[in-house]
Amino acid sequence: MNTLPYCFFPTTVISIGNTDNTYIKNIYQDSQQWISPPKALDMLIKTQTVPLLFDRLTAQAHDVFDLSSINYLYEEIYNPCRDETVSCVVYQETTLTQESLSFLQKLDQLPAKKILVTQARDEKTVVSAFNEGLINFYVCTQNPDAASLLEEFIQQSQAHYFRDGVNALVDPLLEKWQRENNTLPTLSDPVFMEFLQNFMKRHRIIEHYLLDITGSFLLLDHQGQTSALFVFNEQSFAEQGQAVDRFLQSNHSLSARIVEDLKNRCQTICFPFIYPQEVVHFDPYIEPVQILDGQQRYYIAYSKSVDYLGSFLNTREERKNS
Repeated sequence: MNTLPYCFFPTTVISIGNTDNTYIKNIYQDSQQWISPPKALDMLIKTQTVPLLFDRLTAQAHDVFDLSSINYLYEEIYNPCRDETVSCVVYQETTLTQESLSFLQKLDQLPAKKILVTQARDEKTVVSAFNEGLINFYVCTQNPDAASLLEEFIQQSQAHYFRDGVNALVDPLLEKWQRENNTLPTLSDPVFMEFLQNFMKRHRIIEHYLLDITGSFLLLDHQGQTSALFVFNEQSFAEQGQAVDRFLQSNHSLSARIVEDLKNRCQTICFPFIYPQEVVHFDPYIEPVQILDGQQRYYIAYSKSVDYLGSFLNTREERKNS
């Protein structure tokens, strides 16, 4: 089972109730807000009215799985409201009361994940809350590992938030693709997913956004540097090669060695558009191709320079206003 959400970015964690526990305050202190239950409810309702990336693309009838959607992703990355998205609620009480359960019931229809933290053990009531779907995780402060458990559950809650929201849109398309092609989709291949997770860990990626159904991603590392992982299967790589060949027939300033590598498919152009008028020099976007054999063969190229997003966005706005 794939546990990686197809989209992930930093979100807000809110904590409700008792805040006397220092070890809880120290966890995610930069993204965590401490508020009362009524304010929390208002905040959670308001944040649900701000559409996320995939909702906006769907509403605009835009092809979500097209590399040209990288422009919309640029807007999402620099959306000033996106970090207001609440992915996790930490609800703290000395013990779980009927009043506490009533409040949790008000949060029932909201997508944010709920973590219950109590000082007193009440296994029967907690199990009942789990069974009713009122909470997703539980921590008792009497547990000597409470702090590390809470940190782990917050991380899992954030991943589950995106997986439930975004993967629910993508998985049906993967199933359709599998039926039509009689082949396991890239994003369902455990070999590729293991490669992808190790790749993100190695490059210290903290944000990622799915670009297409074959597994290409727009990435941001811990320093805010934007990059892109281009992934092709046999068919899409053949189409990419044809597009590159057409580009090579046009006027360009590439060296003979690079041209030869492009023709031999040792390298490819890591760019969402083959014929953009705004780009003159393609050299920074030409990267080596790595082959990965899983359920099928994948051709992977990593573009460490994605500096064209801002100019594309500005150009589109200028055309829109002209």
